[in-house]
Amino acid sequence: MNKTLLIIQREYLRRVKKKSFLFLTFLTSVLFIAVIFIPLWLSTLKSDQIRHIVVIDTTGNYAPLFSDTDSYLFTSSKESLDHYRSHPDKSIFGFLYITDKLLENPKAVTLYSEKQAPADLTRLINQILTKELQKEKLESYHIPNIQQIIEESKINYSVQTIKWDIDGKENAYSSIIASVTGIVFTFIIMIIRIMSVDLLNII
Repeated sequence: MNKTLLIIQREYLRRVKKKSFLFLTFLTSVLFIAVIFIPLWLSTLKSDQIRHIVVIDTTGNYAPLFSDTDSYLFTSSKESLDHYRSHPDKSIFGFLYITDKLLENPKAVTLYSEKQAPADLTRLINQILTKELQKEKLESYHIPNIQQIIEESKINYSVQTIKWDIDGKENAYSSIIASVTGIVFTFIIMIIRIMSVDLLNII
């Protein structure tokens, strides 16, 4: 048993000192961080291209809500969706088609496009329509000044978190730090498992 442990220790130290091991460990760390943060970073980038979105709103209630942004040009149209299908216009990126009151029929809106719709576009549309539907829902209660009442009642509260030690001592802690710590330890465990597999193959 002692000989086995000595072999493991020797092989472990020999591999740890190798430049290839250090490089792979560093590369794995970089890739692990990249997988987490690169998608978040890419989602914040804005394209220089301005995309044209045609809003076909048969109700007439929602088209005026859409204003131009740095990335999107919204145009209201009275033409039918079939008209654009039979007369394609390559300058138009997509069509927002609304056929009914969304408070009564939430599925009455569809975004059509030849290419995959960017996440920021769907997010923008969702934000605009959600805000309008919230307003319509509040108005349906017929309560005077209900919007003002709701705004005044909004409170941001953050509960204090205290962690007990074994001896009963109190220590404040952050759940965010705890989450990051969990990710770090998960990465360490992954590295240890990879190294363990290598050592078992040697033995």
